[in-house]
Amino acid sequence: MAATAYGPKFAQLLSHYVSCKENNSNGIAHSADVAVDLEQSLAALKGLENDGEEQDDEEDADTYRGLLEASVKSYVDLANEIHAQKTILEDMRRRLMDGEAIEDGDLVGHFEHEFERAKQQWANKSEQEKYHVDEAYVEFKQKTWEQRYPNRPFSLTTEGGSPDHDDEEEGLAIISQHESLKCPLTQMIYEDPVTSQVCKHSYSSKAITQHIRMSQRTEPHGRAECPVAGCKHYVALIDLKHNKKLARAAARRRAQAENEEEEDEEEYTFMD
Repeated sequence: MAATAYGPKFAQLLSHYVSCKENNSNGIAHSADVAVDLEQSLAALKGLENDGEEQDDEEDADTYRGLLEASVKSYVDLANEIHAQKTILEDMRRRLMDGEAIEDGDLVGHFEHEFERAKQQWANKSEQEKYHVDEAYVEFKQKTWEQRYPNRPFSLTTEGGSPDHDDEEEGLAIISQHESLKCPLTQMIYEDPVTSQVCKHSYSSKAITQHIRMSQRTEPHGRAECPVAGCKHYVALIDLKHNKKLARAAARRRAQAENEEEEDEEEYTFMD
């Protein structure tokens, strides 16, 4: 098949992922609405029943809470699969249109192999790595928390531990203090940082994408050596995930640098 023929065929496949993603997001939103309704109903019933009835209602509510949370987690799992499939297809389309051969023409086999690899990487993650960094899941938990504990600061852990938003602020401070926040490729502050799920190193999205694509001329598996000195791992586009915490830390560092430059300019003007 001519290289140009792959464009419309893959475009048609990729177009289906838009509706898949929308349906998945709607499912999470619906689960969140049901969870909020549940908490509001329980709050309205409190004080109207005796202690025994309230205890029974709370036990039933815990069962439904567990079912709703499991539902949201399954949607997050599905969102990861959708993202993985879309990334694989986009990479295949680009490579084929560039005239590159993939797995001796076995496109289905290549897709299945890469997808299984992506699913295994997801399965190897902890619960916290999967869900506590997912915006939709965190929003679901926050909405239900606000209904259940209206006068307490939000936390992803209801028993012990400190609130996750405090942990995040502390994490941003640690990042700012102990990391250069510079991309190993550009040696500049991260722009749209992404992190490899294999070696956990981070890079500016555009820079690492170009690095991988340049390496694909000699590397047959659509991957490149990690550019961090001493790292022996390889990185592929499918391994990269946007790192929003690192992006916020980089934005803070960039704003801080701009403020320092303005102060230096004001001081220089005053001295004149």
